[in-house]
Amino acid sequence: YFGVPELQIMKQLGFDAMAAGNHEFGYTPGVLNDVLSTAFADGAFPILSANLDMNGFPDLKNWITPYTIKTIEGVHVGIFGMTVPGDPMAMPDPVVIRDDLVPVATQTVADMKNAGADVIILLSHLGSLYDQQIASSVAGINFIVGGHDHFLFEQPLSVPNPGGTQTLIFQAGE
Repeated sequence: YFGVPELQIMKQLGFDAMAAGNHEFGYTPGVLNDVLSTAFADGAFPILSANLDMNGFPDLKNWITPYTIKTIEGVHVGIFGMTVPGDPMAMPDPVVIRDDLVPVATQTVADMKNAGADVIILLSHLGSLYDQQIASSVAGINFIVGGHDHFLFEQPLSVPNPGGTQTLIFQAGE
């Protein structure tokens, strides 16, 4: 069912957001668009990726956005996603998964701050090495919730960032 039931369950559970990962592009953007259209026919939660160039398949822009801002107990929480580039199993064409991750993350953080975000979370489907690179290179990210390589961090990894604070990286395994 290409993930339709899972997406519908996630919506019913009240997910705040989901990062688009390499598996979402396992069967081309057309199939992904059909899956999202079917799963979210009556509304959606945000599917996020800031490093996708969807100009070659603009219908996906109806479903995937760079970021969202949620207000939780008065705090404006900016959440953005990123998708791992260069996965040989993914078939994103004509969507381009950009590999200039640090500039994309830097611009997205600035956009969210300008939109009023107090706290910034990166939902990463990049893998822990990219997560650490972004954490150490981009100011303003408070937390990275990582995936792709399925590591289990018993304690968050604390990485100094250029803003003079720490970015905490979490992964929950599979």
